[in-house]
Amino acid sequence: MERSTQGYTRCLKQESAQCVTWIGQPETRFTFDHVACETINQETLFRMVGLPMVENCLSGYNSSIFAYGQTGSGKTHTMLGEIEELEIRPSPNRGMTPRIFEFLFARIRAEEESRRDER
Repeated sequence: MERSTQGYTRCLKQESAQCVTWIGQPETRFTFDHVACETINQETLFRMVGLPMVENCLSGYNSSIFAYGQTGSGKTHTMLGEIEELEIRPSPNRGMTPRIFEFLFARIRAEEESRRDER
């Protein structure tokens, strides 16, 4: 088993963008719509998961993101990110929620302008 720099042993192995394997006895494989590794940045995650979700919503479908993990594993950071100075300037480390709302409201604004121009 691989040992991290903090001395912990990994219990999961990411096989693909959809599959992780629990390294135990017996090894167990789990499949998801998407699995993000621990090194992914907020922008990349938003482009892979958030954008398609918002597009689905704008097309009339329901969408959700489910952040799951143990305490301290980064769920809040993934969903909110660094939001302290969000009103002043967007942080490159802002999470999914602010990015989704930014994109959603930008699309609504663009749609309103497009309809106004048609009249």
